[in-house]
Amino acid sequence: MAKKLGIVHCRVCKGDIDRNIEQENIDWISPSKNFYYHKECYENWKKKTNDIHAQADEKMWKDAVYDYLRRDKKIVIDYLKMDAQWKALVKKGRTPKGIYFCVRYFYDVQNGDPSKAQGGIGIVDYIYEEGCNYWASKEIRERGLIAKIEQQMKDAQNQETIVVKKTRDNNKKKKVPTLAEIGEGED
Repeated sequence: MAKKLGIVHCRVCKGDIDRNIEQENIDWISPSKNFYYHKECYENWKKKTNDIHAQADEKMWKDAVYDYLRRDKKIVIDYLKMDAQWKALVKKGRTPKGIYFCVRYFYDVQNGDPSKAQGGIGIVDYIYEEGCNYWASKEIRERGLIAKIEQQMKDAQNQETIVVKKTRDNNKKKKVPTLAEIGEGED
C-alpha cells in the first residue's frame, strides 16, 4: 500500500497542493526539501526574481529606509515611531518607493539635519511632492538612475552578513581553590 502524502501549501499563492492527486513536475514541484510550489506559480516567481521592480515590495522599501538612515546617516531610529509614520504615509497614498526616495532627497539633496530626525521619517509628509518631482526630473535627465539606485539597494540587502561568534578560551581553566586555600581565607 502506497504511503499517503499530506497536503502542502504553495509558497507563492499559499494554495493547497494534494500530493496524492496532483502529479509532481506536472502540477507541482519541489525544488528544495519542504519547498512546494504549483508549477505555474514557481515559473512566474522565477521570472520576477530577475526584475527589481517586481521584487520591490513594501517591506523591502521600509528596510531600505531604515538601513539608509541607520547606516548612511548614523541616525538612531525609533523603529516603532518610524513604523507608525510609515503606515500613516502609506494610508495617505504615499508609495513605499516614493517614501524611500523622499528620505534620500531630504538628506542627500537638501542636506537635512540628521539631529532633528527624532528617530522617525515625519519630514516625508511635507516634502513628498517636491521629492517626487526632483527624482522624476533627475530620471528624465539621467536615464536609468533610479534603476541603478534600486540595484545598489538590492545588492546591499543581498550581501551576506558576517556573524562572528566569540568563543571561550578553553586553555584558561578556572583555578579551583583547595580546602587549604579556603581555610586560609577565613582567618
